[in-house]
Amino acid sequence: RTGPANMAQDFAAYDQLSNVMMVGAAEMDLVGSTHPDQATRDAARACASKLAEKAAGVSLSRPIYDRLAAIPVAGLEPPVAYALEKILRNYRLAGVDKDAATRARVAALKQQITDAGLAFQRNLAEDKSEVTLASVDDLAGMPQDYIDAHKPAADGLIHIRTVALDANPLVEFADKESVRKQMYLRFANRAWPANEATLETLLARRAELAKLLGY
Repeated sequence: RTGPANMAQDFAAYDQLSNVMMVGAAEMDLVGSTHPDQATRDAARACASKLAEKAAGVSLSRPIYDRLAAIPVAGLEPPVAYALEKILRNYRLAGVDKDAATRARVAALKQQITDAGLAFQRNLAEDKSEVTLASVDDLAGMPQDYIDAHKPAADGLIHIRTVALDANPLVEFADKESVRKQMYLRFANRAWPANEATLETLLARRAELAKLLGY
């Protein structure tokens, strides 16, 4: 845009762009976490990665920041002025005022952080671990519909997956402490050791980003 910057057009356009990216990221997170088809989940995560790349670019865009910063604050209602200042502050915290080389490195680190987070979530979602119980007696205290849905398999054992819909009721309602403890620990350790290296990468990139931004 050219001409004087203002809330009605410039801030509204920025707000619309932010909403599109935020809603898109939420939709891709939902599909990537819940869709029954593996290929669709992978495609959603790939889209989430691309959306994060675009969002990082917006958060480091000098032209967008300069346009928003040029909006006159005189005469704005206090809540509106606060919203504008919060956005401008977030830009500065993100490193928009750094030199071009630093902003490029910040964007790269944000992308690596996003991808590491997606890998962490994928390992959790794709985890196939389970708890095995010796007999139906181990399900004492559970509602009948839960017991009916978890009958002994061909090996004579009851196999219960470490997914929230199966794990949480067992931890909450099972009479036997040993059963509750077994599921609690197994659920808490999903995707280990696969996620250990992923978490180390995530922490290292976040530390590098914080140092680069002066925090």
